[in-house]
Amino acid sequence: MLARISRIAVIGLGRIGLPHALVLADSGFTVYGVDKNAELVESLRRGRPPFYEPGMAGLLRRYLGERFYPTTVLGEAVRGADAVSINIGTIVDRDKRTRIDNLMGLIDSLVSIGLDGKLVILRTTVPLGTTERIRDYIERRTGMREGRDFYIAYMPERLVEGRAIEEERRLPKIIGAFTDESYRLASEIASVIGGPVIRASSPTEAELVKLIDNSWRQLTFAFANDIALLAETRGLDAVHAIRLANTAYPRNNIPLPSYGVSGYCLSKDPYILEQAFNEVRDRRGFGSIWYYGRLVNDYMVRYAVDLLTSLLEKHHGGRGPVCVLGLSYKENIDDFRLSHGVEMANTLYERGLGVRVYDPYISPGSPYTDPRRFLHEGVEAAESIEKCLEDSAAAAVTVRHREFVALEESGAVHRVIDKMRKPAIIVDGWRVFESLKHRSDVIYRGVGYGGR
Repeated sequence: MLARISRIAVIGLGRIGLPHALVLADSGFTVYGVDKNAELVESLRRGRPPFYEPGMAGLLRRYLGERFYPTTVLGEAVRGADAVSINIGTIVDRDKRTRIDNLMGLIDSLVSIGLDGKLVILRTTVPLGTTERIRDYIERRTGMREGRDFYIAYMPERLVEGRAIEEERRLPKIIGAFTDESYRLASEIASVIGGPVIRASSPTEAELVKLIDNSWRQLTFAFANDIALLAETRGLDAVHAIRLANTAYPRNNIPLPSYGVSGYCLSKDPYILEQAFNEVRDRRGFGSIWYYGRLVNDYMVRYAVDLLTSLLEKHHGGRGPVCVLGLSYKENIDDFRLSHGVEMANTLYERGLGVRVYDPYISPGSPYTDPRRFLHEGVEAAESIEKCLEDSAAAAVTVRHREFVALEESGAVHRVIDKMRKPAIIVDGWRVFESLKHRSDVIYRGVGYGGR
């Protein structure tokens, strides 16, 4: 039995693992941060965060070499730790099946290093029953018993990028454990970090909570997007109708529609949850509501591309180039994984159009913040919005970055749009540049708005 946890190995120093590791260090723990990306680890050792997260750079400067030690050597970190926090990602393949090969490979490595007396905390999004599968696997491999010889708990991460540090300290910590001792050890860490500590009935219930979070969130956007598609068929403005429905009516909090509901979690978690729904699906003959909601959101990128290409055909003989404004999956962050903007740029390029992209959060050459590793080689990354729009026949606005909003609010958007060929086609996924719809030399389309 562990008397007290003081040293933690955090495996995976990505968008979730790195803020988690630094908050642990700020909470008084000695943290060994492990990542197989040597370039990332070297950057951290030099005090340079690989991506932007408010408050993270200051924590790195404060605790590097004091309570935070980044390394690529898994064995060294795990052997010196009382607890291991796993923060690596899972993959959903082309057939919408979840692959946890990398997670099970890590568990194999941990077993080889030795888990006797250690607490293992899983924070990775996984299919239901994965924590139980891992417990059974470790017991079979080692002959040890969970809750006596080693300890395991599932504690879902529920952070949003851009507020990860603050939310890590404040949000409830849900813990699923098989035994009271495993819960006690996990809650010891959670209570020091901050936020309410809540025990789930089992690790599987805690896994379900994580999948509920993102499946529910993307489903609300899917509702708005289907309303937008309906409104367009009736010549109505979906955004105006949704705002009317929300106004002074406390039972409604309907989000606005968009061409992209994407990102590393919202894009894959509903499909992970759907795997657990197979028995119900087979019995009743159709899938879950969150599954169909995800299909709606996946469709919106193709819908936007179809709209843009049809407008190009009508007004410019099907020729570009096209400027895609915004590549991150949401506003004011530098994460381009599973982004609808990236997918839109690649799809337009595959249809034979010249494509330029611009995002103010691109950091060329960075392993985390350079989206060009996700783009076709022929897609050109412009250094400014002016360069992206210059002589373009069309533009697709995918994200409400503050730089884009400032252009609209200042009126400067009209100056940059003047650089486009006329009529300038604007397919605006967030109504960022809505003032353009009044210009006679602009063909403006927003989600759920047919325009002229």
